[in-house]
Amino acid sequence: MRDGRRPRLAVLAMALTGAAVASGMIGLAGSAAADPTPSISQVQKQVAELQHQAEVATETYNGTRVRLSSANVMAQATATRLQQQAHNVQVARLALGKLAVETYKAGTLQTLSLLLDDNAGAALAADELRTSLTDRQAQGVARLAAEQTQLTHDQAVAAAQQQELTAAASQLSALKTQINAKLAAAQALLSRLDGTQRAALLRVSQSLDRQALTALGVQVPASGGLTCAQVGIEAPNARAQTAIHFACAQLGKRYVWGGDGPDVFDCSGLTMRAWGAAGVSLPHFAADQAQQGTRVSIEALQPGDLIFFEGSFSHEGMYIGKGLMIHAPHTGDVVRIAPARLSAVTAAVHL
Repeated sequence: MRDGRRPRLAVLAMALTGAAVASGMIGLAGSAAADPTPSISQVQKQVAELQHQAEVATETYNGTRVRLSSANVMAQATATRLQQQAHNVQVARLALGKLAVETYKAGTLQTLSLLLDDNAGAALAADELRTSLTDRQAQGVARLAAEQTQLTHDQAVAAAQQQELTAAASQLSALKTQINAKLAAAQALLSRLDGTQRAALLRVSQSLDRQALTALGVQVPASGGLTCAQVGIEAPNARAQTAIHFACAQLGKRYVWGGDGPDVFDCSGLTMRAWGAAGVSLPHFAADQAQQGTRVSIEALQPGDLIFFEGSFSHEGMYIGKGLMIHAPHTGDVVRIAPARLSAVTAAVHL
């Protein structure tokens, strides 16, 4: 989310140095790639855009992975049901076959002996026997037909689920390629800066971060990185405190798209694990996390609440009070405390 946090471009440059650049990838960077001496502002703008595009694709990837996991569970359940239904059909078929044999024997032996009896009651018994066998045959045929119909339905469901699994797996592969392409394009831009330009880029990034934090009344240490102890977080309850404590313990760990710990995280992976430590199960997908808990206004935000950026929920963080959040920003950066940019928040939830 470009409005949600300022990219630390020099960190990204170091993280991406030495990475392989796909053939023709520089062309993705636009006009700056064609310029042999791109300006710092051009690089900053285009790298930020590529990071944003990669993050949007990352959350789509996460959502597809969640759906694929759910589809796998459903497919396994269907496979078990399909196996049981095939057994039910076989049982019904055997029962109908047994009834056919019983009917044959009754018709040629029992019924004949009863009909030859002089007793009027025997004749009546023979008639009732024929009626009983006919009814049971009809029931047996109906049962077999019903079981076979259910089996056919289950087979169709299984086939549809398999198609869904195949399509989701294909989409994951395509998204992975797309994300890597965007990151490679960002690396291509950064690699064209000389040492002086990279140092200037770092100064601009650090200055913007420091200015934003200072505006919130936060004293930034010389190291540039804030700790939760320096912020002084007041959690509203024990459960939120547990989630915040987990998030604080991850400060400085690398952002890796699709990461959910223990050593690397993306934005929704961090919040999922943090609230998981507090006993709240969340999916690894920002858009789904935004549907959990209770929606709250910006004015009602409390430490531990989740805040989301962009209408597509392509980025999120954990609010910790005082206009700050903990988040995993983007490739090349680390989990850190940053200004929450509340004016850019599109949704917030209390868990």
